[in-house]
Amino acid sequence: MHEKREGLSYWNTAAPMPEFEALRQAPDVDVVVVGGGVTGITAAHLMKQAGLRVALLEQHRCGTGQTGRSTAHLTAVTDVPLVRLVERLGAEQARRLWDAGFAAISRVRAEVRDQRINCDFAWVRGCLHAPVDQDARVARIALTNEASIANALGINAAYVDHVPGLGRPGVWFEGQARLHPLRYLSVLLDRIHGDGSYVFEHTPVDGIDVEHMTVTVAGITIPASRIVLATHVPPRWLPTTDETRPAVDVNTSYVVAGTAPVGVVEEGLYWEHRGAPYEYLRVDRQERHDFVVFGGLDHAGDEAAASADRFARLERRLAQRIPGVRIEHRWSGQVAEPADERPYIGEVADGLFLATGYGGNGMTFGTLAGMMAADAVRGVDNPWRDLFHVNRSRVVDGPWPALTEAS
Repeated sequence: MHEKREGLSYWNTAAPMPEFEALRQAPDVDVVVVGGGVTGITAAHLMKQAGLRVALLEQHRCGTGQTGRSTAHLTAVTDVPLVRLVERLGAEQARRLWDAGFAAISRVRAEVRDQRINCDFAWVRGCLHAPVDQDARVARIALTNEASIANALGINAAYVDHVPGLGRPGVWFEGQARLHPLRYLSVLLDRIHGDGSYVFEHTPVDGIDVEHMTVTVAGITIPASRIVLATHVPPRWLPTTDETRPAVDVNTSYVVAGTAPVGVVEEGLYWEHRGAPYEYLRVDRQERHDFVVFGGLDHAGDEAAASADRFARLERRLAQRIPGVRIEHRWSGQVAEPADERPYIGEVADGLFLATGYGGNGMTFGTLAGMMAADAVRGVDNPWRDLFHVNRSRVVDGPWPALTEAS
């Protein structure tokens, strides 16, 4: 029996990240970025490119947090079906939400091209498909509606009765992508350090003083004109009130990965079409086999005792879809779900930028948040600022809650 590697994700084992020393004295910088995942690295990279001096602080190793545990679906397809988005936000706002995702994908593609990054970037199709436990007639109606609304919004979508390899109704979306997340981010990380900018690892932040615009690390005070908080979820010491603190629920999601015979399922990104936590699949075509990543079975909190059972269930479900799959990696990650299914990205106080609540679109919204943070620090108006603003009003009760936007 082959050995399964548990704990670290496949990405962490396949791509060592550059190493950096811990902070020893306060650097003289313009901006402090807290968090060494996709948001923090993207933001710091773009800010340095704009001529700012940046200090990126990571409490452990860059890329070993939730970014390294992602399945790296680089997609504009949202967790919430388009039908629901249009009902809640209206057609224009729903389209803007997808446009933001496409903009993030384009930003990644531009970096891959301009920095000549070898990270297995490829354009692929994304597929929303009927769950195996859903009546096919009901699924056809729901997915036909999804494709119809997508096309009405100008999003390239095609309904099919049978997704090849899955045998279920589905909708194909063009213009999605996949990549090796850490091979991509490691190059950006290398570009940050030096020439007045810094990356510090093993540097946990103790607190932020917004009034004086300082960050405290082990008794060391770092002044800055702007601060970007790019942690997965806002820390408890975040200087906000209950009314202004972003509301997110943190769930644990389980992932298995390995190799499979070529062509059983087409290369691409796959998600179940359902409102509840869904199962997701990524298939990368390689020379002698397909590499597959399969996840789901999300639940609230972090119940370590239940992990073995959940991994086993995922393996059984994947084997039903792709006979002959060989599981080689198991890991879990946390998913920060916003109360209204839109990330919180923006200034929570003057000079303090925050981003959280990406749901299942971590690589996409994390990139977008880095872009928006760089714009905010440079005083550039961002086209999605109002859509994701952090201080939007609270949510009313309901399974698909509606928002009354803050004025």
